[in-house]
Amino acid sequence: MKFSYLMVLLGVLGCSKMDKPERIEEKKMAQILADIHLDEANIGSMGISNMDSSLVMYHFLEKKTLKRHGVDSLAFVKSFESYAKEPEDFIHLYDQVKQVVAEKRKKAQRP
Repeated sequence: MKFSYLMVLLGVLGCSKMDKPERIEEKKMAQILADIHLDEANIGSMGISNMDSSLVMYHFLEKKTLKRHGVDSLAFVKSFESYAKEPEDFIHLYDQVKQVVAEKRKKAQRP
């Protein structure tokens, strides 16, 4: 009987901690993802035929982007997974990513 209570208690405590993971704030996450997606597009337009070289370039730029935003890779991955588990949050996040990308493209096209 005591074992059952212990299991229930551990389950409740474990679940409550997992339900509210620490996330990177949505606006900052949108900025990071926009930068990463723009980097991906730039790598794709370079015409690098070797997949390994593209992957090395991608990881280099991703590390640089995360460093520029002051975020470590583990926090980024955990935040991304957290958003992905909540479809409404994920959709809202990517709506912001699209806006950020559009703004950055508009700035880049200005003379």
